[in-house]
Parts: sequence; structure tokens; C-alpha cells
Amino acid sequence: MKKTHQILITVLSLFITFTFFAGPAFAQVYYGDYEILDSDDIAGLSGYKEVTGSLTIGSNPNAATPNTLTNFENLAELESLSTVGGNLYVARNGALTDLSGLDNLTSVGSDLNISSNSALANLNGLDNLTSVGGNLEIGNNYLLTSLSVLSNLTSVGGELFIGNNYALTSLSGLSNLTGVGGLYISNNDALTSLSGLGNITDMSGSLTISFNDDLTSLSGLSNITSVSGDLYIGHNDVLASLSVLSNLTSVGGELFIVYNTALTNLNGLDNITNMGGRLGIQTNPALTSLSALSNLTSVGGDLYIGSNNALTSLSGLDNITSVGGKLDISGNSALTSLGVLSNITSVGYLEIRYNHALTSLTGLESLTSMGGDMKIYGSGALTNLCALYNVNLDANNLYIYNNSVLSMDTAYALETQLISNGFTGTADIHNNSGSGLVTCDIDYDEVTDAADNCPDVANPSQDDADSDGTGDACDDDIDGDEVLNDYDECEDTPVNEIIDPSNGCSIEQLVPCDGDWKNHGKYISTLAKTANSFVDQGLITEDEKDDLMGEMASSDCGK
Repeated sequence: MKKTHQILITVLSLFITFTFFAGPAFAQVYYGDYEILDSDDIAGLSGYKEVTGSLTIGSNPNAATPNTLTNFENLAELESLSTVGGNLYVARNGALTDLSGLDNLTSVGSDLNISSNSALANLNGLDNLTSVGGNLEIGNNYLLTSLSVLSNLTSVGGELFIGNNYALTSLSGLSNLTGVGGLYISNNDALTSLSGLGNITDMSGSLTISFNDDLTSLSGLSNITSVSGDLYIGHNDVLASLSVLSNLTSVGGELFIVYNTALTNLNGLDNITNMGGRLGIQTNPALTSLSALSNLTSVGGDLYIGSNNALTSLSGLDNITSVGGKLDISGNSALTSLGVLSNITSVGYLEIRYNHALTSLTGLESLTSMGGDMKIYGSGALTNLCALYNVNLDANNLYIYNNSVLSMDTAYALETQLISNGFTGTADIHNNSGSGLVTCDIDYDEVTDAADNCPDVANPSQDDADSDGTGDACDDDIDGDEVLNDYDECEDTPVNEIIDPSNGCSIEQLVPCDGDWKNHGKYISTLAKTANSFVDQGLITEDEKDDLMGEMASSDCGK
């Protein structure tokens, strides 16, 4: 019995020792999620090296009802922490000026969110952080001036968000990042350049640079070759150049360049050849040239050129042949011509509006296929719709209205032409205030289409060898002998001549009197052979052959 008591005492003693002395110093791993709202919560995690779940310091920024602002001033008792397996949220902390105490933290398994910390001036304490498995978001820290302590960070598995840090002047500290899932740099009012991102080459998500009031350069993005998602550069008031993007060759999603008031050209986008989604160039008031887009051949979504008030030409869009979505040219007050769009043959649908210097749609003559509606409205100088005469609108709708100098007759003339092309949809034509009918000359040969025997091909002479009403320039059987030009060896056969259908030639053309004959006898023998061939084919009779041979026997041919 005494031995049993001794064993029980020993076991109890070991249990007490483990409970009171092992604690966190031996356990070291906290299993599950942990939330810190005050200094007692910080002390409760003291000595732990790892949190397997998520660690919230202050508040979860994604919570429907965030926690109230904390007032603890430091995280010193977290100095043993090296790993957070889930998310790490550092948000809504009113007294934290830095992150000292997290100095041994090397990895965060999922998202790292540092946001809305009103006193946070730097990220000191994250010096040894090397990887973030999910998104890294640093936002709404109004006193934050530097990210320099993140210099050991080499991997962000998700997207990188840097936003609403109004005192942040530099991204230095991110120079060891080579790839991110997406990059969003927005509303950092003191940021002047993107230096610090120079090693990023892989952009598997989207790239957004927006609302950075002092950003003058995209320096730091020079090594990016492709953006798999969207590229959005907008509302950067002093950004004057995109030139550092010259290595960019493809954008898988949308490309939008909008509201950059100092931007005069798109140089830097020169090597982009195709767009997977929409392309929008909008409200860049100093933009005068699109020439950098000259290698672009197709746009998978909409093509929108709008409200660029210094833009007089669309030069640079010359090589685009198709637009998968809407072709929308709108509100460019100085634009005078669409001439460079002459290679576009198909669009999803068409909208031309509020271009008050545009008098015609010349340049759209090659447009034949349209998958949706056509809308022409609100254009104060437009008088001519002739360039749209080749469009097959099918069962889609036609809208022409509120064009102050375009006449109703001219609008109705387009509708009539489209009907002849197969248009069966609904037309809404109203409030076009001009007068008279503009007669079209879409091939610019100075012969109006109504009188032109080749309205689509320039032929000012109007030559028509076979007098069939179709000019020689567009007639696939110029001499009207029912042998197409591609197979006709004698395209100038006189009308109503009997010809060999295998080559389109008459007897006289096959055996010309003034040919290079050795003598008259050679001419007569060749003529006889050819005439017999015509008889064999049932083209002439024996009597007609005999008459021909009798007549030519007394001729001087071959002499």
C-alpha cells in the first residue's frame, strides 16, 4: 500500500511540475486562432513560437463589425513568435507606432494585413519576414513613411496592395520580390516613383496604379513583360510617361489608361500586340498621340477612345483588324478623322458620339460585320455616313439621332443601303437637323455611288468593255464572254464573239492574221486546225468553217 502511495505522489508531482513550469516555454505552439485586444492578451501569447491559425492584433479588417481601437503601445512580449500559419491581421491599433516585438517573425501562411493603424510610422519589427503565402495588404496607415524593413521579403503568394498611406514616399524594401499575384498601388499621395519593384517580372494577376497624386514615374516596373489580368493606370495627375513599360508584350485582361492629366502619349506600350479584353483610353486631356499602339492587331473586348480633348487623330490603331466587343469613339472634341481604322472588318457593335469636329466616318469602309447595334448620335459636325454602306447589320438595331448638321435624308439613305445588305432589325432615326442629301462616293473616284459602276473600287474613267453596267475595275468577267477573268486568256474579246470556253479566246485571237507566221500556208493550216476544234465543240457549223477558210485563203495573212 505504501508503494502505491509513493507511485501516486510521484505521478502527481510530475503533473504539477509539467503544469506550472512547462507552460508556453515548453508547448511553444498555439493551436487555432488567437485575438489580441489588450496587453493581457499579448502576455497570454508570450513565449509562443507559432500560431497555427490566424492571429488578429486589434481587429479583423474584413469583419462586418470591427473591434474598437486598441491602446496598447508595443508587442514586445511576442518576441518569440516566428510563424503564423493562417492570416496575420494588424489593424485598428491606435497607439502602435511600430511592430517591434515581431522581430523573429519569418513567415505568414496566408494573408498579412496591416491597416488602419493611426499612429504607425514604420514597420520596424518585420525585418526578418521572408514569405507571405496569401495577399499582403498595407493600407490606411496615414503616418507610415517607409517599407524599408521588408527587405528580406522574397515571396508573396497572392496580391500586393499598397493603398491610402498618405505619407508613404517610397516602396524601397520590396526590391527582393520577383513575382506577385497582382499589384495594386493606389491613393499614396506622397509616392513619387515605384522604385523598389524593379525585380518583379511575373504578374499573374492584375496591375493597378491609380490615384497617386505625386507619382511622376513608373520606374520600378521596367522588367514586367506580361500582365495576365487587367492593367489599369488612372487618376495619376502628374504622371507624364509610360515609357518604362516598354518590355510589356501582352495583357490578358483589360487595359485602361484613364484620367492621367499630364500624359501626352502612350510610349511604352509599343510592344503590345493583342488585347484579351477591353482597351480603354479615356479622359487624358493632354494626350495627343496613340502611335505607340501601332503593333496592336486585335482587341478581344471593347475598344473605347473617349474624352481625350487634345487628340486629333487615331494614328496608332492602323493595324487593328477586329474588335470583339464595342467600338466606341466618343467625346473627343478635336478628333477630325477615323481614317486609320481602315483595316477593321468586324466589331461587336458600334457607337460614335459627341465628336464635334468629326465630319465623316471615313476609315470604316472595310467594316462589313457587326454583331450588335449601330449607334450614331450627338455629333455636331457629322454630315456623311457613306463609310458605313458596306456593313451587314443583320437583325440588330440602328440608331441615328441628335446629330445637328446631319440630314434625315442622309440617315434614311444609310438605312436603305443597310436593308439592301440584309438588315432586318429596327431603325430609330430622329432629330437629325441638317438639310439635303449627301450623295456618297465611298471609293473617292469623284463619281457618286448612285452613278458609279464600281462604287467600291475607284474607277474615275467608268470603263465598261462589255456594257453590262459593271465597270471593268470590279467586273470579274470584263469582256462578258462567261469566262471569268482568272481563267480568261483573252480578256479583251469583242462582245458577242464566239469563243473557246476553255480559254475565253475567239478564233481570230487564237490565230491572229498579223501573227509571226512562217508563211501564208502555215497560217492557213493553223487556222484550219483551230476552226475544226470549234466545229468539234459545236461552237460553229461546217458551213461557217468553210466560209471562214474561203475568206482567209485569199487574204494576205502570213505573207
